[in-house]
Amino acid sequence: MNTQLIELGLVVIMAIGIGGCSERPVVSEAKILEHDSLGDQEAWVQSQTEGALAALGPSEGWWVDVPELQWPRDKEKIIRGAETEICRSGPINRRPGRLILDVSNDTYGDPVEGSKRLWNYWEEQGWVVSYVIDPAEQTSGRIDFRADREDGAMLGFSGSPLYSTISINSSCSDDLSVMERY
Repeated sequence: MNTQLIELGLVVIMAIGIGGCSERPVVSEAKILEHDSLGDQEAWVQSQTEGALAALGPSEGWWVDVPELQWPRDKEKIIRGAETEICRSGPINRRPGRLILDVSNDTYGDPVEGSKRLWNYWEEQGWVVSYVIDPAEQTSGRIDFRADREDGAMLGFSGSPLYSTISINSSCSDDLSVMERY
């Protein structure tokens, strides 16, 4: 089972990398900087996660890093521990950053219906949704799509009957509370 999860993780990373090489422009690579505080980014990541899980249904069984960190039970701890990514180069402690949170589920089951609801939900929220890999080209039955916004925020879904992941990436912020987190 662990070998399957590792292989699945590698496939997801490769799929996102391939999507980054596509011919169409990627809105999430916009050069816009927001001024949201770390608290604002954390609240945004939490609300996006809650919305995505509500659209997918059911919201139980989702975890971060290890199955012991369960959403929603440990959501405050999970949000405080969200990964950070530097958005641009610059002096140490003065680089704009974003929060990234990936929640996973290995008991969700077949993601076809839930992923349709999530796609529609993100479109209703004003996101530009597109496939990372066209489902017709998938041989494993995987579903991989992303949602982009002009400010550089990005959401993603990757799912199969064995394992599903939702990725939440905030926009970049130059607020001091975000920049000092690194």
